[in-house]
Amino acid sequence: MSEFQIQNKIAKVGIAGPGKLGQLAMLLGYESRLAKLPIKIFTISADKPWWSSEHYSYNSPDSIYSLFEDLKEKEVYSCITFESESIDENFTNEFDKRFPNTFIPSLKAIRIFKNRINEKDFLSQTLGLDIPQFKEINFNSKNVLDYSQLLDLNSKAFILKTAEGGYDGIGQALINNVNELKSILENTTAKQFILEEKIDIDYEVSVVVTRFGDGKKIYFPPTHNKHKAGILLHSIVIQNISDELKQKLYSQAAKIVDELDYIGTLTVEFFVDRNGKILINEIAPRVHNSGHITSLCKNNINQFTMHMTAVSKIHMSKAEILQSPEYDKSYNSMINILGLSFEQIQEALLIDRRNLLNAEIEEKLTVFEKANWTLYWYGKQPNNSRVRKMGHILISAETQTKGREIEEIIKENILGVLGSDQKALLEIYSSL
Repeated sequence: MSEFQIQNKIAKVGIAGPGKLGQLAMLLGYESRLAKLPIKIFTISADKPWWSSEHYSYNSPDSIYSLFEDLKEKEVYSCITFESESIDENFTNEFDKRFPNTFIPSLKAIRIFKNRINEKDFLSQTLGLDIPQFKEINFNSKNVLDYSQLLDLNSKAFILKTAEGGYDGIGQALINNVNELKSILENTTAKQFILEEKIDIDYEVSVVVTRFGDGKKIYFPPTHNKHKAGILLHSIVIQNISDELKQKLYSQAAKIVDELDYIGTLTVEFFVDRNGKILINEIAPRVHNSGHITSLCKNNINQFTMHMTAVSKIHMSKAEILQSPEYDKSYNSMINILGLSFEQIQEALLIDRRNLLNAEIEEKLTVFEKANWTLYWYGKQPNNSRVRKMGHILISAETQTKGREIEEIIKENILGVLGSDQKALLEIYSSL
């Protein structure tokens, strides 16, 4: 078995975590391109097993250790990849001691990007890339913070973010003055933060890149992203992007993955300010919500299949790796389903449950296809305390006009099923 080609072996890839990105990776990866490649996928979770393509999972450290001892003895190529940066340090440290170099991407990369301070230091100091100005805050009851000094960045407003664990607007707050900052810091259990200047954003854009073990990379076309309440609402593949801007985005993504000798798929989120300056917002060392749109690419080349192919070290021809992913149609977009129950989305999209590809909607990923759009329903229950991602819709059309017409119908139908008490969702979807 060479380093980048598996001969007469079945690669075993474990996905750490019980979440929906892992389910999508298996569904969209395994059941399309990967079904033709020598890869088997299973799940690893410290607390909760869930559906997998092989219908089993490993959910205790002893069972995971035993599995990899067996695979090692049989000389089967195996690795563990991640669907989240929120890793169990105790498990990963012990596993790494027993089975070095089995985590792909590396634990070094995960540890950098799971902590915003480490991430920003890596981007700005190691790579010299532009990021928003920020200050590090380490807060405890013994510290006496000079709040006014914290706010001396050249900015009228700030974003306070927990150093770890925040996502979809959780762990973030807009700060306009000293009193707001003091109130939040003195009434939170978190101890480490960054205070970041609020950028006057013209637009947000993300780039999904997959890097293979021999250094080759493929880039998916950049997407324009719109957030609401800190959560991604809408993504669209940018049409008529200039070669200059595209190459700047790709170049910065390349610097990141090459410096870390990164293997797998990674997403870079950028801000472009009113003066055209590009700043990196954050990195996701994994398949990403904004990358769901890549499932509309031709030939089953998407963020999921490319990630699994890369971490499995499956050999690909030079021509196949270097080809640029292309979309079947001119207009390609994604709308996230936020906070709605299945009954609401069923009514809004006129879904006949008898036609669902997977009828067990309460627990599992469900897919429903129409001529110009596809719904991926995650099988979650709405959360009354916060807006939650419940699924997403991919839209593909021959023209921008047709695509926007489809989006407008979906928007109006969703607004039509929302109750008057769902004010947050009414505001979110009115902005679509």
